[in-house]
Amino acid sequence: FLIDGQDSYYGSTGGLLQGLNNPDIVGEVRIITNQFLPEYGRAAGSVVNIVTKGGTNQFHGSGFWFYNGNKLNARSNLDKAAGFTAAPFRIEHQYGGTFGGPIIKDRTFFFGSLQRWTTRLLGSGSIINGAPTEEGRRALESIAAGRPTVRALLDNLPAGAANGNSRTVTADGRTLTIPLGNLTGAAAGKFDDWQYSGRIDHRFNDKHSLMGRYMVDDSTSSGTGQATPAGLTNVVPQASKSVIVALTSSLRPTILNDFRVSYNRFVASTNAQNPAVAERIPSIEVPDLGLRQFNSGAARTGIGLAANLPSATFINGYQIQNSISVIKGAHSMKFGVDLRRQEQFGNFLPQLRGRLEYANLQALVDDRATAAQINALLPGALATLQYRYYDYFFYLQDEWRVKSNFTITYGVRYESPGNPYQNLADQNARVLSLNNNNPVVA
Repeated sequence: FLIDGQDSYYGSTGGLLQGLNNPDIVGEVRIITNQFLPEYGRAAGSVVNIVTKGGTNQFHGSGFWFYNGNKLNARSNLDKAAGFTAAPFRIEHQYGGTFGGPIIKDRTFFFGSLQRWTTRLLGSGSIINGAPTEEGRRALESIAAGRPTVRALLDNLPAGAANGNSRTVTADGRTLTIPLGNLTGAAAGKFDDWQYSGRIDHRFNDKHSLMGRYMVDDSTSSGTGQATPAGLTNVVPQASKSVIVALTSSLRPTILNDFRVSYNRFVASTNAQNPAVAERIPSIEVPDLGLRQFNSGAARTGIGLAANLPSATFINGYQIQNSISVIKGAHSMKFGVDLRRQEQFGNFLPQLRGRLEYANLQALVDDRATAAQINALLPGALATLQYRYYDYFFYLQDEWRVKSNFTITYGVRYESPGNPYQNLADQNARVLSLNNNNPVVA
């Protein structure tokens, strides 16, 4: 993905790195699906280049408003199971506009955009069909002393509404019957987003022109992910910014030079709405009670913060590009270089607090886990993964128009991608040296 020729690809999950939802900012979209020219590389899939609009000699503007509400929606299967008789509450507004025009006629122009996007909704969670009822909780409370697993269940799983099911457990020489019930939840979701951009175009003369563009997408969402039991929904602040400056020069009537310098930044994190509560126990699953899954998601019903949270990502991208286009007779030649500095920092340490799975309630009372895992940091290891590297790309190509209906395109491209794993290798060497070169920790 490219925006005005600037790389905007999110390598972790794919897709566009810089949020761009205002349709009136887009002047052109170029999609190349096959037969790549040598100037494009690094990826085997398609190349999508979004070209933003610039100002003109006349003032122009646009505005839009999009609305989505619960009266326009239907119930999902989860909504029906949770007892909703109508679509859950949802109010969504997306509105914005653009405005552009001349600063100096025939010479300097501006173009700006602004978008506000808000959503308020009530989402239903999955159903837990094995939550101890109030009577069952009293029975478990009588054996909780000295059993941290039972204490964790009582402190983190509310009482269920009796459904006629029960489980029998033996502890302290006693046999107890634990009535079970259904527990479902709903989460109030909230999404707030600002997107805005500004662009300046300046013509020095008929041969040289300069463009500068700044773009921001700043959002925060909450109430997403796991809704049952309560307190484990996600809070996700996210921001992306990009800036580019491009100088286009007509050196001769048949020679054009394009020079671009750009920078982008992406920051995002995910954690529970109340980390102090969510992180006080490991991720715990008891499939027989309906407590399932250890990774974050709407279908998860385990207690404790999901094993793959919290997480955070920080990305910096620096890019310098230059291309020269030459037309000579039937040949359209192009030569170019693309230099990049990549910085990626991530805080993603699954199961750092541990994960426990118990087959049934008796196994939880006895603390007999079918799965017990924890990934503790070794001495010398960093909690934040750090990747810093350089990419170098060079190409030359020619489009030879042999006849009016026959063109041959050929060229060569050289890529020297950086080594993002060198930082991991350096960290591994540090960990080894601090652990007496024990190969077990390598």
